[in-house]
Amino acid sequence: MTAGRGIVHSEMPHGDEVGHGLQLWVNLAKENKMVEPEYQELLAKDVPMVEKDGVRVKVIAGESLGVKDLKSVLRDEGKLPQYKSGLSKTRSGDEVKEGEPHHTLVLSDGDFVEVENKNEEKCHFVLVSGKPLNEPVVQHGPFVMNTQEEIRQAITDFQMRRNGFEAAQSWKSKEGNRGR
Repeated sequence: MTAGRGIVHSEMPHGDEVGHGLQLWVNLAKENKMVEPEYQELLAKDVPMVEKDGVRVKVIAGESLGVKDLKSVLRDEGKLPQYKSGLSKTRSGDEVKEGEPHHTLVLSDGDFVEVENKNEEKCHFVLVSGKPLNEPVVQHGPFVMNTQEEIRQAITDFQMRRNGFEAAQSWKSKEGNRGR
């Protein structure tokens, strides 16, 4: 989902099965903050995947080991290119040599993640990298902009149902009506 100039949404898991999810909110560059909102559902079965030397990589965005995502916007080969910063989040197992399971490592220029699975249990982790924006960030509730004035304007737009929030007045979540 790209929130852009305004989007209203709801998310709820379906069924009674235990699920695992990861939600990343990525700040848009100043020049892209007011783009048209967009939503793309990405089902697990549709995520491009590559397997090499017993390691399975699912490519959600960008490229890894020669496999590109569905939109191909970033490039990654395990090491972070010089202009990127990133993070590694361990979901299960004790695979990352530096850092603890279920912790986040913040990576910067020249860093890399070395992975070693020390037992028979599958290990899962997420590696994210991107070009640093080097812009101010101001956040209030669900709104993320570059200045306090832009935050005030976004809140006003939401309250007045304009500039991307026109449909919010009549929008009803189908998720909240499902019951559990």
